[in-house]
Amino acid sequence: MKIYSIALCRVSTLEQATEGHSLERQEENVIRASERLNAPILRTWRIDQSSRSGKNLKRKDLQEMLEFCKHNNSVKYLIFDEIDRFMRSIDEYFYFKVEFLKLGVKFYVASDETSNEDSSVGKFNRVIKIYQAEMSNDERILKCTNGLKARVVAGYNPFHPHPGYKRTDTPGLHVPDPMRFTMLQKTIREVLSREFTLSEALGRLNDNSYRTLAGRKLQIDKFIKILKEPFYAGIIRIKDWPESKGLHQPMVTWSEYEQLQEIITGRKVRPYKKGNPDFPLNRIMTCVCGGKLTGFWHVNGSKKGWKRAEYRCRGCGKQYIRENVHNGLDDILKEIALDNNNEEKFVKALKEVWREEQQVNIKHIETLERRSGELKNKKNQLAIALVTENDYKQDIKEALEKIKTEISMLESQITEAKNIEKDLVEFIHFALNFTHSWKSEWWELKNDYRVKCKELLFPQGFSINHNKKVYTAQISPLYRFVTTKKEPDLVSDSHLVEPRGIAPLSKKRFNNC
Repeated sequence: MKIYSIALCRVSTLEQATEGHSLERQEENVIRASERLNAPILRTWRIDQSSRSGKNLKRKDLQEMLEFCKHNNSVKYLIFDEIDRFMRSIDEYFYFKVEFLKLGVKFYVASDETSNEDSSVGKFNRVIKIYQAEMSNDERILKCTNGLKARVVAGYNPFHPHPGYKRTDTPGLHVPDPMRFTMLQKTIREVLSREFTLSEALGRLNDNSYRTLAGRKLQIDKFIKILKEPFYAGIIRIKDWPESKGLHQPMVTWSEYEQLQEIITGRKVRPYKKGNPDFPLNRIMTCVCGGKLTGFWHVNGSKKGWKRAEYRCRGCGKQYIRENVHNGLDDILKEIALDNNNEEKFVKALKEVWREEQQVNIKHIETLERRSGELKNKKNQLAIALVTENDYKQDIKEALEKIKTEISMLESQITEAKNIEKDLVEFIHFALNFTHSWKSEWWELKNDYRVKCKELLFPQGFSINHNKKVYTAQISPLYRFVTTKKEPDLVSDSHLVEPRGIAPLSKKRFNNC
């Protein structure tokens, strides 16, 4: 019985087509392999498609191959140039290997004979090749994701522009699409004023000739999606990535955005307040067992009106009197000061951060000014045409008004961006003042800021030891413990404060450990 084969030639990116993975080269290799096997190729699949873990089980080309082999019993080989040209997922590679074997079809790698051997060495080579392919794919996906995430944190939207916005020459920087932006903003104002319902406002928008990029009327579900999108309030929010303030011009204020959510849901939106002011160390302080502490009021049933504020460990259940815990932390904070030896390094780091921030801001201003200049030139051309053209005066006037509106918005953005530029000296003064004074204001800080300050000062956090005393295993290199005349050099440059299981250096110095 004459045997045959089928072949797969695939590139997943344009770059691969120019880096030795071209379809033509793959075809030549699989043809030569079929000749060695004496199994002519009945059909070849040529595709341009990525192979991503978890998304291959329904790949159209693989399903077609399986179906083809079911109806052609003489097919005994599936030939591909290299393993990563077939699959970049270990689990899915072996899944399809079994599925094809059920039909009597073997995999054959055209460019690597060692991977076709049935010996233990050949099996090992196959496993290594598919493992390397999966790791390479994961690394490429991770780099792409991290790059996009960094752009979002910087205030850019690296994805498709939202309705009412359009792209600029700067990737990820979107500016208002003059006509759609203005029309959407006006409609949102109508919703906010409660003058019209959502459906009525949408009807007026479509009646005023608003159309999507596809030329269709805006549907109610898409309209509500727009109203729910925080991008229109100046915030870029992508899944579980860090939220950031965008560089684009907002369509509404954050207060207006919250009002819109109330109108959509019919419920009052109450801002979520993190932290209990009675127990500021909730989930910040840890117990000796490693569990987080949460505050509660201990009520004694036998004594009417008696209650006491305490912290309880969520792990082991141990309880600590709130005042003792707070006083213990206060004693540690009092003995910490900024290390003068590291202050110069700190200022240098602040200057570098400042320059990086200013670079982003300067680039943003340059983009806005360039766009403004282009529009002004266009406005001048239309003004000249208005004098010379009699037949299109009305159209020219309308175009001029739109350009003037966009120029006005750009000028406003430029002014706002320039106002963001702060004096470097003031910036450094503020930062140093904060590092000097924040510990005295520890208990007045908002919960989010208190958590950040804890991470800045106590990299390993602070905890309760076996004796119910507050201690920390490390403080930031920016700080030091204040020295005394009796102990001038004992702990002045130390960053360690009684790691667990080690006795304190001095009872006087570490009476809270």
